[in-house]
Amino acid sequence: MEIPMYVDSGADVSMVPFRFGRALGFEQEREDSIQEVKGISGAGVPYILKEVTLVLNGKRLKIRIAWALVEEVPMLMGRMGIFDKFRVVFDERNGWIDFEE
Repeated sequence: MEIPMYVDSGADVSMVPFRFGRALGFEQEREDSIQEVKGISGAGVPYILKEVTLVLNGKRLKIRIAWALVEEVPMLMGRMGIFDKFRVVFDERNGWIDFEE
């Protein structure tokens, strides 16, 4: 499934909203630990870390993402498991981002 995400170099972890995680088959397991992250607004967002396979520029990555237990979050691509695998180039002047191996 191809999805657009905001690339957020300030976010530690990638995050998806509750319903999208359910569509991926995520379920809350007994051993899952609910954590909380605070965004710029200061509001807390409860989440559970889940493992997914992400394909970025043809490279398959197994990463952990934060499955938000609320809907009010954007699809975010954070640094964990992604930025350490690529040279990430933000070209704001031309309006593009590149992930180079």
